Amino acid sequence: MTEIGTIRMKRFLLLLILVAIIGGGFLLRFQAVTYTEVDNPIRADAAKYILYAYNLKNFGVYTHSNSGISGNPQLLKPDALVTPGYPLFLALFLDNQRITAYQYYQIQLFQVLLSTATILLSYLLCIPLLNRNLSLVVATLVALSPHLINMNVYLLTETLFCFFLTAFLAVMAWIKSPTDYGRLFGAGVLFGLATLTRPYTQGFVIVSALLLLAPSFRLGLWRVLALLLGFSVIVAPWVIRNLVVLDQVSDPTLTITSLYHGFYPGMMYEFRPESLGFPYRFDPKVNEFVYTLPGFVNELSQRAARQPWVYFEWYLWGKTATVFSWSILAGMGDVFVYPVIKTPYVDLSYFKSTHEFMRFTHEPLMILSLVGVILAWLPAKIAPVSHKAQWVGRFLALFILYFMILHILGAPFPRYSIPIRPVTYSMALFSLLVCWLILKQHSVSHSASSMENKS
Repeated sequence: MTEIGTIRMKRFLLLLILVAIIGGGFLLRFQAVTYTEVDNPIRADAAKYILYAYNLKNFGVYTHSNSGISGNPQLLKPDALVTPGYPLFLALFLDNQRITAYQYYQIQLFQVLLSTATILLSYLLCIPLLNRNLSLVVATLVALSPHLINMNVYLLTETLFCFFLTAFLAVMAWIKSPTDYGRLFGAGVLFGLATLTRPYTQGFVIVSALLLLAPSFRLGLWRVLALLLGFSVIVAPWVIRNLVVLDQVSDPTLTITSLYHGFYPGMMYEFRPESLGFPYRFDPKVNEFVYTLPGFVNELSQRAARQPWVYFEWYLWGKTATVFSWSILAGMGDVFVYPVIKTPYVDLSYFKSTHEFMRFTHEPLMILSLVGVILAWLPAKIAPVSHKAQWVGRFLALFILYFMILHILGAPFPRYSIPIRPVTYSMALFSLLVCWLILKQHSVSHSASSMENKS
C-alpha cells in the first residue's frame, strides 16, 4: 500500500470510530429520555422557563408570572429574572395550551440531537489543541458523560447552553488567519446565544477581546470588532428591551443572591447535613440580609471574623473543589436534578457501567484539567506544542479561570460545571499531552548528551 493509501485508510478508520462514538452517544441519550420517568418534571426552574415561554408566546409579555395561565393575563408584568435563550427555545414547541406530554417529549428529543451534536463539536474543538486520536478520546468522554446524558431528560438550560458554548469555542479554535472576520462574527453570534441562555458568560467576551488584541493591536482591533458585532446582534435587543421596559440592564438582585448563596462553607448552614445545597433555608438571619453589595460584604466579614480559617479555606479552594465535584447539590444528587421514579442508571447494566467508569475518572480528569490551565502558559521551549495548540490551550485555560473566579465569588453549585465538561475534558487531555511531550523532549536531550559524552 502506498503512503497516500495508508493515510487515507487511517483517516477512514478515524471517521468510522468517530461515527461509532457519536452513534453510541446518541443511543445513550435517546434511551435515557425514553426510559427515564421524572417525578413532577415541571417544577422549580423548569416551571419558571415554561411560564416565560407560555406568556411570551400567548400574551407577548416576558414574565414568569402565572397570571396568564390562570386566566388573568391583564395582571402580567414584564421582568428579567432569567435571560430569554431557553424560554425562546421552549416556545418553539408550545402552543396556546398548557404543555402536553407530547410537547415535553419533543423538547427532550431535540435536546438529544443538540447533545449529540455537542460530541462532534467537542471533537472539532480538540483537533487544533491535541490531535485527531486524542480528540476521539475527548469525544468519547463527552459521549459517555452521565451528567451530559441525563440533563436531556429535564427542561433546564444545560443542554442548550453546552451546545452554544462548545460551538463558540470550536469556531474560535478553528480561526485560520488574523483576518478571518467571518468566523469571528459567527463566533460572536454563538457566544451571544450562549450568553442569552446562561448570562454568566457575558464577561468572557472582554477576556476574548483582550486575547485577540494581544498579537497586534491594529490588526486585533478589527478582530475584536467582528467578534463584538456578532455578540451585539444577539445580546443588544435583550439589553435594549430591559432598558426600555424595566429601566435597568438586568435584575440586580441575581448577582447579590448568588454571592449570598455561596458564602456558606461546604454549602451547608453551620455544617448541618440536612442543609446541604439549601443552607439559606436554614439560616435564621436570612430575612435580615441587606441585598446590596455593601450589605453582603458586611455580613461576610462578620462571619469570617468568627471563623477565619473556615472561610479562608472555603474561598481559597473549597469552592473550586465543590463546583467541579460529581454529585449535584440542590437536587436529588449524583447525576440527577429533580427526583426520578425510573432511570436506566439504576436498571440497565451498560448505563451503570458507564456511570461507574465516569465516576471513577471524574476527579483525576478535573485535577488534570486544572493542571492544564497552568501548563498552557509554559513557553514553547519547555512545552513543545504547536503555536496553534498553545493559543487554543491558553484560550480554554482563560475560560476555566474565568469560570472558577465567578464561582469562587458566587454560588459553587456543581450543576454549573456540567455544561463545561467538553472544556475540562479537553484540558485534561491537553495536560497529559504536554507532560508526555516534555518527558519526550527531556529523554531526547538526555540521549543526545549521552552520545556526546561517549564520543
